[in-house]
Amino acid sequence: MTKYRYPPKTLAGDYLRASGGFAITGGPALFLPTATPVTVILGTLAVLFGIFGLRTALRQFTVIEMSDEAITVVGAGGKRLAWCDVRQLRLDYYSTRRDSQGGWMQMKVSGPDLHIRVDSTLDGFAGLAGEAAAHAAAHGVAMNETTRGNFQALGVAPPVTEAGW
Repeated sequence: MTKYRYPPKTLAGDYLRASGGFAITGGPALFLPTATPVTVILGTLAVLFGIFGLRTALRQFTVIEMSDEAITVVGAGGKRLAWCDVRQLRLDYYSTRRDSQGGWMQMKVSGPDLHIRVDSTLDGFAGLAGEAAAHAAAHGVAMNETTRGNFQALGVAPPVTEAGW
């Protein structure tokens, strides 16, 4: 069994954004005299930044376990998806620039009623993606053209499935 974690170093930026956004929006909403609509808007934004901070903390303590039988999310909202139940494997790239130089990848493993999403900030993401692709291919899960191209860009060449890779 292989275990993967989100390293605190990669989450530091998210913690900074969450705390900065919470301070900038929550501070004035609580401590400055503002009109009611402004207070509602700032308060709503503060709650959103707070939720983002909590989600970041949950990610820090989440462990992704990969075995021959299943992919498992250990932590808050834990999930387990057996490879024999996987119906779809997607690897998407989200660019932050027009020249496609900056961005991140997100892998989504889907079963009949369960999805597991993992993004490329995870320590060892390429290895996890390679393992997931091999397990999915061994169970006949076909992958779309975009996913195949993204695996190739990541340097992962999963085996050919009977369903056609």
